Amino acid sequence: MISSSHEAMHGIFTHNPAAFAHAFHILDLPFPDPIAVQQVSVDLTETSPVERRADTVLRITTEHDTFLLVVEAQSRTDSTRVAA
Repeated sequence: MISSSHEAMHGIFTHNPAAFAHAFHILDLPFPDPIAVQQVSVDLTETSPVERRADTVLRITTEHDTFLLVVEAQSRTDSTRVAA
Protein backbone atom coordinates (compact mmCIF):
# COMPACT_ATOMS: atom_id res chain seq x y z
CA MET A 1 0.00 0.00 0.00
CA ILE A 2 1.35 3.40 -0.95
CA SER A 3 1.89 5.86 1.90
CA SER A 4 3.88 9.04 2.41
CA SER A 5 6.62 7.18 4.30
CA HIS A 6 6.76 4.51 1.57
CA GLU A 7 7.18 7.15 -1.14
CA ALA A 8 9.76 9.03 0.96
CA MET A 9 11.92 5.89 1.22
CA HIS A 10 12.08 5.69 -2.57
CA GLY A 11 12.37 9.44 -3.04
CA ILE A 12 15.84 9.13 -1.55
CA PHE A 13 16.91 7.03 -4.55
CA THR A 14 15.19 9.37 -7.03
CA HIS A 15 17.10 12.38 -5.71
CA ASN A 16 20.36 10.54 -4.99
CA PRO A 17 20.54 7.20 -6.86
CA ALA A 18 23.95 6.39 -5.34
CA ALA A 19 22.51 6.51 -1.80
CA PHE A 20 22.39 2.71 -1.65
CA ALA A 21 26.22 2.61 -1.88
CA HIS A 22 26.49 4.92 1.14
CA ALA A 23 24.25 2.55 3.11
CA PHE A 24 26.48 -0.41 2.21
CA HIS A 25 29.57 1.51 3.39
CA ILE A 26 27.90 2.60 6.65
CA LEU A 27 26.98 -1.03 7.35
CA ASP A 28 30.56 -2.04 6.46
CA LEU A 29 29.33 -4.33 3.68
CA PRO A 30 31.55 -4.90 0.66
CA PHE A 31 30.35 -3.02 -2.39
CA PRO A 32 32.50 -1.42 -5.11
CA ASP A 33 32.13 2.32 -5.63
CA PRO A 34 29.59 2.95 -8.41
CA ILE A 35 30.81 4.66 -11.55
CA ALA A 36 27.25 5.31 -12.74
CA VAL A 37 23.76 4.75 -11.35
CA GLN A 38 20.59 5.20 -13.42
CA GLN A 39 17.01 4.93 -12.32
CA VAL A 40 15.24 2.39 -14.55
CA SER A 41 11.53 2.06 -15.36
CA VAL A 42 9.67 0.38 -12.51
CA ASP A 43 7.08 -1.13 -14.88
CA LEU A 44 7.52 -4.91 -14.67
CA THR A 45 4.33 -5.76 -16.57
CA GLU A 46 4.58 -8.84 -18.79
CA THR A 47 2.66 -9.66 -21.95
CA SER A 48 0.07 -11.47 -19.82
CA PRO A 49 -2.52 -9.23 -18.11
CA VAL A 50 -0.70 -9.33 -14.74
CA GLU A 51 0.72 -5.95 -13.72
CA ARG A 52 3.95 -5.90 -11.72
CA ARG A 53 5.78 -2.79 -10.58
CA ALA A 54 8.84 -2.44 -8.42
CA ASP A 55 9.23 0.49 -6.02
CA THR A 56 12.68 1.50 -7.31
CA VAL A 57 14.94 -0.05 -9.97
CA LEU A 58 18.52 1.17 -10.40
CA ARG A 59 21.09 0.20 -13.05
CA ILE A 60 24.48 0.27 -11.30
CA THR A 61 27.82 0.30 -13.07
CA THR A 62 31.00 -0.35 -11.09
CA GLU A 63 34.56 -0.79 -12.27
CA HIS A 64 33.96 -4.56 -12.39
CA ASP A 65 30.35 -5.06 -13.52
CA THR A 66 26.90 -3.65 -14.34
CA PHE A 67 23.75 -4.93 -12.63
CA LEU A 68 20.22 -4.01 -11.56
CA LEU A 69 19.15 -3.37 -7.97
CA VAL A 70 15.43 -3.67 -7.21
CA VAL A 71 14.40 -1.93 -3.98
CA GLU A 72 11.09 -2.85 -2.33
CA ALA A 73 10.05 -1.04 0.84
CA GLN A 74 8.06 -3.02 3.38
CA SER A 75 6.52 -1.12 6.27
CA ARG A 76 4.82 -4.05 7.97
CA THR A 77 4.82 -7.83 8.07
CA ASP A 78 2.63 -9.56 5.50
CA SER A 79 0.65 -12.07 7.53
CA THR A 80 -0.24 -14.00 4.35
CA ARG A 81 3.41 -14.89 3.76
CA VAL A 82 5.11 -17.74 5.54
CA ALA A 83 8.74 -17.15 6.51
CA ALA A 84 11.20 -19.66 5.12
